[in-house]
Parts: sequence; C-alpha cells; structure tokens
Amino acid sequence: MQIRSKLSDLMERKVPLHEDQVRIPVFLEKYFSKDFSRKKWKRLMEANRVRVNGKVERFSSRRLSAYDEIQVDLAPEGKDFGQVLYEDSFYYIWNKPPGILFTDTSTRYLPAHRLDKETSGALIYAKNPSALEKMFFLFQQRKVDKGYIALVLGALNPKSGIRKSYIFKEKERYFRSSTCPHPCSKSAETLWSVRKCSSRGSLVYLQPKTGRTHQLRLHMGDLGHPILGDYHYHKSRCFQAPFVPKRLYLHAQSLRFIHPFTGEQVDVQSPMPKDFSKAVDQIFE
Repeated sequence: MQIRSKLSDLMERKVPLHEDQVRIPVFLEKYFSKDFSRKKWKRLMEANRVRVNGKVERFSSRRLSAYDEIQVDLAPEGKDFGQVLYEDSFYYIWNKPPGILFTDTSTRYLPAHRLDKETSGALIYAKNPSALEKMFFLFQQRKVDKGYIALVLGALNPKSGIRKSYIFKEKERYFRSSTCPHPCSKSAETLWSVRKCSSRGSLVYLQPKTGRTHQLRLHMGDLGHPILGDYHYHKSRCFQAPFVPKRLYLHAQSLRFIHPFTGEQVDVQSPMPKDFSKAVDQIFE
C-alpha cells in the first residue's frame, strides 16, 4: 500500500481571507517552504506537483482566491514515499524513506515520536489527540520497544554491550554525550549487538532504552565507531568505506508495544531499504 495519497492530503493549505488575490508562487513560498526559491516553485508547478482546488496548476501568474485549497507534492523527485506498515482506527505506522522530514504539526495525523531526516524506518502517527496522549504515555513509561540497525565504521569490539551517558545540548542542533552529569543533561542508555563484522565496518543492532535526541549517533561515536554518513558529528575523511556514504545509515527496523486501546500486542517490522542493503553488500563483499 503506497502512502502517496495520504502524504499528498497532508501537504495542503487553504488560502486565508487576507491573502485573497495573492500570486501563487508568493503563497507557496510563504506557506509551504521558505527554503525553496520562487524559481524552484515554478519548476514544481511545471512538473504538475501543485494543485488548486484539486486541479493541476502549471501557471505561476495565477492569482489565488480566498479559501482556495492548495495541494503540493513536496517529496524529492525519484524517491519512494514509503509504505504503510500498520494501520487501525487509532494509529498509523509509516515506513519512512530517508531524506524526508515529516514533522509538520498541521498534518492530518499526529507524530508520536520522530526520526531524523536521513534515518529511515518505522514511524508512529496518532489519528486523534486522545490516541496521541496514550502513545506519549507509553513512550514516557518506556513501554515501546524500538530496534534499529546501523552500519558503523570499523570492527566493533566487544560484540555486545550497554552504553550509558548523559546527553545535553551543546549549541544549536548539536548535542554532546558525557559520562558525567552536566547542567540540563539527561541520562541515556543504548544496548548494542554486532550482527556482522569486518575491518571495513560493522552491522549493529541497537536498542535505545531512552529516547534522547541523536542518542544512537552520539553513543556509536562514543564507542569510536560512528554511524556511516553521520557528517553532522564527524568529518567526511573519517569514513574509510569502499563507497562515499550518501546518507546516515541508520534504520528504525522494529517497533513493539501493547495497544493502549485494544490490549493487543503490535509488532511491526520495517524491511531494510535497498540503498542500505547495497551498502551492507559493499562493506562485506
């Protein structure tokens, strides 16, 4: 089941009364993404990725009327939108591809946790505020079991262990891990086990017992084996791999929890993405 239709619905805005007669590129830049130039918006329109009241709009000279409904496909060209891994009346679990940031609070479904833009895998959304509150509670009580796989630099030894530290924000978008408490730091704990190993790299299974920002990236770096493609915290020259990592090789492989409404166990598995599988083959060939 492809997620394209659902994601398209989520990228919608209605023109407010005070924006009546605004030109469409101006509206798109203001209400969808300020990171795109007006020239890029025009290219997206020419590629049939903008709709006004359900109809494709290709002309950037178009002026919008109050209450027009604008729909935009912002996904990177040539990338899969992922698949639905699980869905019921309360929750929706998406198999997020790498390279897509999906944290817009105006969306139809409400994200119950987050994955970094370059991380792929299982991501939970709630369909209503009550379901979101209950899922937040499960995360707070550490009753959601999460499993990740990562490709890390070098041969990780020992083959399994626990990394405990304190994580704190050092500066904007950067966090630091320390063995000693720090003002405003939070404790973090990660279990790891090596599934496959060579001098080039290791395929590691990670189980975060806490959910701190960048926790897995920092803990693997603490161990001297950073996750391949983690250019945010490590210089590119440190990745002595047989290929140039094009993204962070971290994948949210599994989620398991007791459904707060039905009492049934939900066990979701996300298959290894094709680019991740190819990287594994190159490391261990």
